Amino acid sequence: MRVFKYDFVRAAAMSFVVAVHCLPSVALPNQRTNFTFVILQTLFLTGNVIFFMMSGKFNLRQRKDDNDLITFLLRKVREILVPFLVIGLLVTLLHPSPSPGTTGFLREYVKNISFQFNGTAYWFVFTLFGLLLASPFLAKIFCYISKLEKKVFVVLCLGFNLLFVVAANLGQQFAWFWPFAQWTFVFCLGSFVEDYEPKGKLFAFVSIAGVAAIVLTAILINHGVDRYMQDLSPIYIFAAIAVYFILLRLGEQIQSSGHVKLQAIISFVAKHSYTVYLCHMIVVDTLRPLLPAIPPNMAFVPFLLLFPAALVLAVALAFMLDVTLVSWAKRLYSVMIGRAHKLACE
Repeated sequence: MRVFKYDFVRAAAMSFVVAVHCLPSVALPNQRTNFTFVILQTLFLTGNVIFFMMSGKFNLRQRKDDNDLITFLLRKVREILVPFLVIGLLVTLLHPSPSPGTTGFLREYVKNISFQFNGTAYWFVFTLFGLLLASPFLAKIFCYISKLEKKVFVVLCLGFNLLFVVAANLGQQFAWFWPFAQWTFVFCLGSFVEDYEPKGKLFAFVSIAGVAAIVLTAILINHGVDRYMQDLSPIYIFAAIAVYFILLRLGEQIQSSGHVKLQAIISFVAKHSYTVYLCHMIVVDTLRPLLPAIPPNMAFVPFLLLFPAALVLAVALAFMLDVTLVSWAKRLYSVMIGRAHKLACE
């Protein structure tokens, strides 16, 4: 059963990701414009942290039995990997291979889905998919973790992330290993972060502190402290958590307002959000060259034109892909798994 406030958060986080990839359309004629750009970029990139936390929230759950475990793993391949392979094929078709012919295309496709896409907007799939496959095993920890263990876990993870970020900004590589550092921490945090959702006056304080954390991050970036400051730094993770709580509250307010049509639109967008993540760069890259020339004093106008158009068209493209290519590929996968299971039982 879908819960609307989480649909709202999914749709918002997805919109943030589309927005951050539309931001490069902004001209940067002066320092003030540049600072506004970094503020917006910092805000929009919280969508990545929120996406990973929500993935942890809904996947770090105890499996009933061995059959449930196998079903879960096969479903994640179907829901995460199969769409990635389909849209990766489409993206490879749209960007011709340096090597001609079918062999060159297939070689480029294999390189893309194996490692080349990791340096693009599709990086998150390479990280998320492994975490999802590990989630049944991680769930055995986080379904039974005590309040004290949660606090110690957070302190240790933030500490290791801080050392990692500081070392990176000093031009060094942090060598000490911690299995729950970086994005693994964010994913696992999603399983219990709402246990600490602020209420009343504390909500206002956390919201203001979250805004302050975004501004502080932008100031540090403008002063050259820019490595991992918009994903793994403790300041930024706190900012993203604050944005997450704000979005949950807004989702609850929209639901209680009784705007049924608005809720239906948001839930529709949320349903196709993963495919939007995968296909939106096709739309952004197509629309960006069509933007008109804008005077320097109107630096953000291209973004204001590009973002809503890209968002609407990306949702439309995601819907069409979900009901055609992606749906067909999922059915083929299910048939193949069913036949393999049948052969294994004979």
